[in-house]
Amino acid sequence: MVIACTIWALILKFQSESSGFRDLLEVSVWILIFILSLLLIAVVSSFLMQRYQRSKSVLEAITDRMIIFAWIYVPVGLVSLAIVLVRNLI
Repeated sequence: MVIACTIWALILKFQSESSGFRDLLEVSVWILIFILSLLLIAVVSSFLMQRYQRSKSVLEAITDRMIIFAWIYVPVGLVSLAIVLVRNLI
């Protein structure tokens, strides 16, 4: 996910600095490469999850533990956001 976000940020940076049809074509090629790389990551990870059952069980265990953090950090984040909004309005 970090790699995908980094690539997308680089594409947007390049797009903001570009001008003309040639640059638009280059940006289109980079966007196509980005989409194909995401598709490749999805296919490879799907293959690995089906091939190796142990990695699937490890990933499920990690996601189960991450749900606990979501139940803790989402309400704390919302309360923090509300406090910041109230302080900025006052």
